[in-house]
Amino acid sequence: ETAKYVIGHIISHCNSKKSNLQEKILQVNPLL
Repeated sequence: ETAKYVIGHIISHCNSKKSNLQEKILQVNPLL
């Protein structure tokens, strides 16, 4: 159970980083 929790936490953390990166890209270049 602990391993599942840690993996889920890492996945959600990576997903939030991806969304933040996409927002930054959209702010820099709206054509994308």
